[in-house]
Amino acid sequence: MLRGCVRAAVAVVALAVAGNASAAPAAVLTREQAVARALSENPEIQSLEAAVEAAQGVLGADRRFLRSNPVVDGAVGPRKGADDDTLDWSVGLTQELEIAGQRGNRIALREAELLAARARLEARAVALAAEVRQAFGAALAARERQQLAGEATRLAQEALAAANERLEAGAGTRLEVNTARVELGRAMRERGVAEQQQAAAENNLALLLAVGADTGLQLTGNLGGQLTGSAAALREQAKQRMDLIAAELQLDAAKAAAKLAAAEAFPDIAVGASYRQEEGDRIVQGTLAVPLPIFDRNQEGRAVATAQVRQAAAELAALQRRVEAELQLALSRYETARATVDAFGNDAVQALEQNLEMVNEAYRAGKIDFLQLLLVRRETLASQQAWIDAQEDLDRAEAEVLRVLGRLE
Repeated sequence: MLRGCVRAAVAVVALAVAGNASAAPAAVLTREQAVARALSENPEIQSLEAAVEAAQGVLGADRRFLRSNPVVDGAVGPRKGADDDTLDWSVGLTQELEIAGQRGNRIALREAELLAARARLEARAVALAAEVRQAFGAALAARERQQLAGEATRLAQEALAAANERLEAGAGTRLEVNTARVELGRAMRERGVAEQQQAAAENNLALLLAVGADTGLQLTGNLGGQLTGSAAALREQAKQRMDLIAAELQLDAAKAAAKLAAAEAFPDIAVGASYRQEEGDRIVQGTLAVPLPIFDRNQEGRAVATAQVRQAAAELAALQRRVEAELQLALSRYETARATVDAFGNDAVQALEQNLEMVNEAYRAGKIDFLQLLLVRRETLASQQAWIDAQEDLDRAEAEVLRVLGRLE
């Protein structure tokens, strides 16, 4: 039922990382390499892995046939008689036994708890993978914005140089030169903001990867993606989300705990044997001790277990409704983002890049005035910014769909 341990998934991606190690420096990361690193280094994942190991240990302990240790007791002392004294002594051995199916119910409970722990581990791994993918996309988008801001600064410098040339040639005005200088200052400020945003995005990614902020990550990859499969198929995938499975297993564990609490209302018997000597006679006896469940019938344990079953069932139902709502919203956002990116098209993007190169030349040649230069350049830069935003929205929407589907890879 479970779709494999997280460590196995990490190992598969790690092999891909190792396969590319000779071709690229260690600091260069693809998106999936970043996910693999986060899964192997994240403290919360490590904590959940420890919880799985603890659950395995508890299950192993509860598989023992006898839960308690045997008890040996003995007594020795003199007997004062009318004629002479004798030494009496006795030794006994008792062992408690569960007779109402407690062991089987306890094992069922521990197995359900182990499966739930594993499911919680993979569910957190899926969520972390989505966080890393989104942070990686944000860093890529910030890098593109910084590059765009650098290009805008270069064009503003060229425009100022052109305005000075036109002024010296008698074709321009001092107003154009002053406006060009102000425009250059604005472009440089925007470049500084873009650089700060890029640094913040990379620091956020470094935090998820558990590396130092000064590591100097080099990211490779593109924004945007393409999901496959119909909405119906994706909904079926969402039903296999690890947090859903974890909630189902938690309900199973709660039911097993309720059965165990009911079984523990029956007392454990103690059987044993004793051997003693009295007045020189040796006596062998079998012993049986049965507590009478008159006052303590595990009322508290049964009440708590029954309430936990209702709680687990309610949490499972709420999670199922939330998953359906999350999937519907995530698919809607993805389709909208996909349509926006498709609306730009490669031709439109290339035209925007050409416009930035052509507008300065047109101004230098006197084909347009400075106001037209500013309008065209600002509109072109805004369109390019919108293109980056659209790609980042698509990238983020795809990561969210993968999270909602519960897909680790």
